[in-house]
Amino acid sequence: MKKIVAVLLALTVMFCFTGCSAKNKPITMVWTALQASEEFKGVREAFAAAVEQATGRDVEIKLSTDQNVSIESLVEGSADISYMGSAMYIQTTERTSDVEPLVVWSDAEGKLDNAYHGVWLAVRAEQAEDYRIGGEYSLDNIQGKKMCYVSQVSSSGFRIPSATIASYFRQTEKWQNLTVDDLSVGGPGAFFSEVLFGGSYPATIYNLLTDKADIVALSEVETANHIELISGPEGEPGAVYAVKASVAAPLDTVIGQELVIIATMRGNHSPLVYNTKNLSAEEVKKIREVLMSDECANNPYMGSPKDSDVVSLFIKTQDERFVVADDAWFDSLRDLLTIK
Repeated sequence: MKKIVAVLLALTVMFCFTGCSAKNKPITMVWTALQASEEFKGVREAFAAAVEQATGRDVEIKLSTDQNVSIESLVEGSADISYMGSAMYIQTTERTSDVEPLVVWSDAEGKLDNAYHGVWLAVRAEQAEDYRIGGEYSLDNIQGKKMCYVSQVSSSGFRIPSATIASYFRQTEKWQNLTVDDLSVGGPGAFFSEVLFGGSYPATIYNLLTDKADIVALSEVETANHIELISGPEGEPGAVYAVKASVAAPLDTVIGQELVIIATMRGNHSPLVYNTKNLSAEEVKKIREVLMSDECANNPYMGSPKDSDVVSLFIKTQDERFVVADDAWFDSLRDLLTIK
């Protein structure tokens, strides 16, 4: 009997030790390079506060200068939660089944049905006519130009536009074997004369407006705090945007300069994801409840109007809020990204 009591006591102590240590351990939230700048500090702190409110645990914010590091930290389990582009999420799930979506930003009606954003190819306003054929904007004349993407692991800043360009030009005899990898390098005989990676959306726009690039890949969401519509159909080919007055470096040197959208695509809203081995089902439930609350839906750092001076993660137009999306919701994007 004494042995049984001793064993039970030992198990109780061990359970308490592991349970208490896990409960007291901070939740690690890693932010990718695109949201690691000082201007996103309010965004990072707002999400940390929400997770702390939900779990009662401290949140440790880690910043990554390399988006691949963010993926690796989730795969190996050194990070618990991360915000990443949809293509990055898909890339992560190819490495492990332990990472799942936590929440995504909804459509204007607060639903998942149309929770997508625009992915754009844009050029300098004074060069826009060079990309018209028969009065319509076309991809046909982008060959031989200087291209600037954001990052090779960026959904809207590389993966979606490069897959679309490859698919489009494979229909021609000259470029029937064109690959996404081909579109990541430039030079003699290459599709683009030069290829740059800005590292951030502001830097990518800056490269365009200072003639370092002829064409750039942009995200409607990621650029909402930096550019504003001047004329034309919002988010459509022919729309003219200008750099806002209230922008930080490097765009503060090109305020008012204009760019024009010449092609549009669609991307899934980027998810907040988590490692299923690091957070309990009860913690995930509580975090979702807080993030899906009216309080978070109206938090200006999580979603704000395009004309707001607050740098937010998403655009708020009507009834947008965080909703749950399962892995299958990303399958349409997976299909596009099978283009190599």
